[in-house]
Amino acid sequence: MSVYTARAAWTANGPLAFMSSDDGDILFGDGRVRRLSSKPSLAAFTPDGRALVTVGGAEQDEMEPVDVWFLDGPDGPDGP
Repeated sequence: MSVYTARAAWTANGPLAFMSSDDGDILFGDGRVRRLSSKPSLAAFTPDGRALVTVGGAEQDEMEPVDVWFLDGPDGPDGP
C-alpha cells in the first residue's frame, strides 16, 4: 500500500488511525474499518481527537473538498 497520509489519535473511544493511498481513504478504529472515499486525500485529527479533517478526493479539474468527520458522536466513528 502506497500511503500519502497516515495519522493516528487516541480518543475517548480508543485509538483511531487514518490512512490514504492511491486506492482511497480508510479509517480504522474500535475493531472496525470504514472506507471514507475512493480518492486519496490529506488529513489530520484535531488535537483532542474528536474530529478528522480531510482535504482531497476531487475529480480532475474540480475544487478539492474539505470534509470534517466528527468521531465522538452518539454512535462513535460510524455515527451521523
